Amino acid sequence: MKYNIPPGIYFTLLFLFFSCLLSAKGIDPQMDSEIKNRVESLNSSLSVRYNEEVKDKIWSLINSQKRVSEAMIGRSSIYFPLIEGALRERELPEDLKFLAVIESGLNPSALSKAKASGLWQFMKPTAKYIGLKITKAVDERRDPIKSTYAAMDYLKELHTSFGDWTLALAAYNCGPGNVRKAIRKAGGVKDYWVISKYLPSETRNYIPKVIAMHYIMNYYYLHDINPILIDDERKFTASVKVFDKTELKTLAEEYNLDIELIKELNPSFLKNFIPESDGKHYLTLPESYLYDYVNKRNAHAHIYHINILATKVAPKTFAEAKLDIDEIPSQEKRKKVEVEKISKSQARSEKGISVRNPVRVKFVKLKRGQTLLDLANEYEMSLSNLIADNNISKVNPPKQGDMIRITE
Repeated sequence: MKYNIPPGIYFTLLFLFFSCLLSAKGIDPQMDSEIKNRVESLNSSLSVRYNEEVKDKIWSLINSQKRVSEAMIGRSSIYFPLIEGALRERELPEDLKFLAVIESGLNPSALSKAKASGLWQFMKPTAKYIGLKITKAVDERRDPIKSTYAAMDYLKELHTSFGDWTLALAAYNCGPGNVRKAIRKAGGVKDYWVISKYLPSETRNYIPKVIAMHYIMNYYYLHDINPILIDDERKFTASVKVFDKTELKTLAEEYNLDIELIKELNPSFLKNFIPESDGKHYLTLPESYLYDYVNKRNAHAHIYHINILATKVAPKTFAEAKLDIDEIPSQEKRKKVEVEKISKSQARSEKGISVRNPVRVKFVKLKRGQTLLDLANEYEMSLSNLIADNNISKVNPPKQGDMIRITE
């Protein structure tokens, strides 16, 4: 028997049917609609869609993997400043940082069943190709700084090959050869969503995972997800070049630090020591301890990376100000610089040039998103002097609205 159902009733029944399906999955239809709108509004370099795969990944992160989400969002306060800085330097899209979350859960010591390692989960052949060194004592895949910059260069190379970030990320997961093969099978179409059926199953899930993580990192606070906060010793760190063989156990005893913390902050060293080198290795310590390390050795320390909060942690993000410090001079060198400044001022006076008091002090308010490095560059100051003049340390970080002393 044939039934003629009016269109209005038909669509109502259809809506109720799919609502029942969503409810069976524990998904509230109204919330699902709101999530869909937010996903489709994400500022992403990828070809974003809200399909069943993306939906499942998001709801999993909200519900069954909620604790995992809370841990990963918490760890982003450690590694996102580094990754965001590298992305800016390479002029790459900021949302590529979510790859590290998908790859390793932001754990630089992560090791997969396939033996991929580090924040970016490089296999040994790929690591060798992009210039990361692996020896019995050192695995640079586990070095957050070196592996991050290598990942940026590799991603840039993949994007140059495919001209599309979604395809570049797919190639990052399964290899460029598999992506080219899928494009050929799809008749030459360079669209991830068209070629995905020809890609390995893991890669078919990869892009939906990245989109889902982008969503969670931006909207976790709407889903009763409470990030697990990271202690200051892990969050506020600095790294310095080392040349001599350095035993991690000796450092732990010298500074009364937990050896496990030092190993955690230096995951690339596999044998509990930093090998002797020409300065290609870095030691990472909690910020204040590193300054003690530098001063005690009276070294001209080449500081590669330091995180100091320049704003309060926002309620919706963990955006932090990253300061790249090229050099923290020793006290002796700082005195030499100050003497040179005075000598130049005296020389100008002797030539009859009107010179004001060579030391002028003023205070400027630290703006949102502004770093101490920005201020140092603007007023042509040494960053180390700026930090010293304002008594800035791990326990006294600057924040938005603070008045910063500027010595001219």
